[in-house]
Amino acid sequence: MTAHQGLLQNRAILIVVLLTCLYGSAVSWFSITSRVVSKEGPVFLILGLVCAIFITASIAFRSQFRGDQVVFGAFAGALVLAIVKAMVPLGLHAMLALNAAKSLLWTIAALVSLIVLVQVLKPSHGNSS
Repeated sequence: MTAHQGLLQNRAILIVVLLTCLYGSAVSWFSITSRVVSKEGPVFLILGLVCAIFITASIAFRSQFRGDQVVFGAFAGALVLAIVKAMVPLGLHAMLALNAAKSLLWTIAALVSLIVLVQVLKPSHGNSS
């Protein structure tokens, strides 16, 4: 991978990220009214989310490819909202707003991943004169 090539310009990585974002979006939208928090200890959940946020935010910040910035930035934002949901006791309306925002971030990440996939798969029409 060159310095100017984005992580999502690799087809295999792009497909994995797209499937992850589609899964996150679907689960998030279907459970938008849910107040369920993970059954694992909150320490492990929060530690895992912090590590994932660090990785995804680093990719978004360091990449020069706009697709990476948007997808991994939205991914990191959704994970931040998951930490807030796990740590802060929220009322019904606040929880609904948080879940909707998290669902929207997952959907944005999935849509941008899909757009990048279409662009990567599109055959180039060079001028062969």
